[in-house]
Formats: sequence, structure tokens, C-alpha cells
Amino acid sequence: MNAKFSVLISIITYINVIILLTFTLFFTCFGKIHELDSFSSLSSNEYIDASHDSTSSETKKEDNRKHALIFVADRIEELHYVITNDILLRAGMDVRVASMTKTLEDVVGINDIMFFPNSGNMAAYLNMPYDIVILCGDYGNKYLLKDKEVKDVLNYQQKKKKWIGAIGESIYVLKKYKIGRSSRIACPFKAQKDMSKDYVIDLIHKVVVDGKLITCNVTGGVMEFAFTIVKTLLGKEVLQNVTRIMKHGELDLPFA
Repeated sequence: MNAKFSVLISIITYINVIILLTFTLFFTCFGKIHELDSFSSLSSNEYIDASHDSTSSETKKEDNRKHALIFVADRIEELHYVITNDILLRAGMDVRVASMTKTLEDVVGINDIMFFPNSGNMAAYLNMPYDIVILCGDYGNKYLLKDKEVKDVLNYQQKKKKWIGAIGESIYVLKKYKIGRSSRIACPFKAQKDMSKDYVIDLIHKVVVDGKLITCNVTGGVMEFAFTIVKTLLGKEVLQNVTRIMKHGELDLPFA
């Protein structure tokens, strides 16, 4: 009798232990799942907030950037575009390139080098506000000289007292559209006689800044021209950083 009673007690105890362990395991797992859901939800919300802040930050950063528009056309001097575009991008500017040959494909420079403007939506590009509009020189000027859109953009820049840059023979475009008359300019030798009627010719410097006009007289001065834009629009510190990186590379070297 005592033996049977002992066995019964053992069985009941065993069942109670099983029930207790089952409930403990259930509530433990339920708690973990609830905690995981809460963490997942919190993480998701935090991620969204971070993404929103990041987007806002990027938007603000983009809004704070200086914007440049470079007009290009077939038979321009390639270095006018390539050097200027490259240095302005290195300085953190937003650079748009508009082709006046009315093609969304390649533009062929005077030395038969191809490059690709990003003016997929010309109307939108020309209606954007720009801190500076830049004209590239050489034979591509024939397109710039007869394009009403170029005239409208330059007149808008002048009216709003915003910057205009001109390289080489593109100063003829300034003359035709009466931009910056009486300003002191850097002018190619062969254009000096024609331009002297409406502008003051600087015979010493390759790059000249006068009013809101930045001009460059020769291809050999294009790098100085681009550096001048960076210094004028972004400041001396940005220019020093760009020239340091171009000289020593991206690494923050001790001797840089």
C-alpha cells in the first residue's frame, strides 16, 4: 500500500513539474517574441527616422551647393569644358552641361574628342537658377551666337547679378548679347580689336574678374579660370583643399 502511494505521489509530482516547465517555457518564449517584435518595431522606426534625417541632410547639402551650367556645342575646345567641369566637380559644385547642338547624344570637340552632355531635359536645365553660367570657346561659338536660349539665360544672369564665365572666343557671345559691357576682360589676341569697342581689354592677365564677369583669354589659362571660379564662389579654403588633393592625391598625407 505504501509502495503504491509512493508511486502515485511520484507520478503527480512528475506531472506537476511537466506542467510547470511547459508554462514557464511558454511565457518565456512569448516574452522573447514580444521583446523581439518591440525591438524590431523600434529599430524600424529609428531606421526610418535616420533615413529621413539623412535625406533631409542630403537635400540641405544639395540645396546649399553652388550650381553651374556649362554651354557646349560641336567643335568647341575640349579642354575648356573638361578642365572646368572637372575642377568645379572636385570643389563640390553641382555642374550641368547643356548642348546647344540640340542633340542628346555625343558632342564632338575641335580635336574630334567625344563627350556626353547631361542635358536630357533641356527646358528644365535652362529654367534652373545658376550661380554661374559658363561659355566654352572655339568654333562651337557659331551655335551659341544664334541660340535664343543662350541669350535668355545670359540676360537672366546679368539681370539677377549672377556670375557669367567666358573662355576664349566665347567672348563674342557676350558682345552680341550685350553682356557686361564696359567691363575689363581677358581677350584672345585676334579678338582684341573687335572687343575693344565695348570692353576694356586686359593685356596682362590670362584670367580677369570684373563685376560679375570672369573671362579667360587662352586655353592655357583654363585651369586658372576654373580655380578662380572656385575661389570666387566657394572661398579660398575650398580652393586650397582642391589644389592639395590634385597635388598629393586623396590621402591626408602628413606633408600635404
